[in-house]
Amino acid sequence: ADQRPLRSLPLLLQRRMSAPSPTPRKDEGNRLLGEGRLAEALAAYDAGLAAGEGDAAVLHANRAAVFLKLNNAAAALDAADASTGVRPEYAKALFRRAQALEALERRAEAHSTLRRLLSLDPGNREAAVALRRIHAAVRDEAP
Repeated sequence: ADQRPLRSLPLLLQRRMSAPSPTPRKDEGNRLLGEGRLAEALAAYDAGLAAGEGDAAVLHANRAAVFLKLNNAAAALDAADASTGVRPEYAKALFRRAQALEALERRAEAHSTLRRLLSLDPGNREAAVALRRIHAAVRDEAP
């Protein structure tokens, strides 16, 4: 058998690994978010959006994550809504929307958002746990 394609594989992988990221601002934002440098992460995501870099739904959803960490649920909701405006079925954006709604004590809307998310992604364990928690809270709030 011809071994040439196998010999070239490492070179192809090297080329792919050394290629610049098509989303450097998102990557930078993710690194900064991981380091807890929230204002800088937000600025990186904003710069990615302004430059038209990458997937706007992902950048908006990442902005929502930053706002949630900053305990700014209203801004997180706006960012999550911007993400779902670009991609209505984006699971991370829907989950962050539900988190923001729960933080804003808008549990019925959070419940509805999580049900929608689970209809799209039934195996999402994090959403299932959140739905059980919010369902209990909504039930307890009922007159």
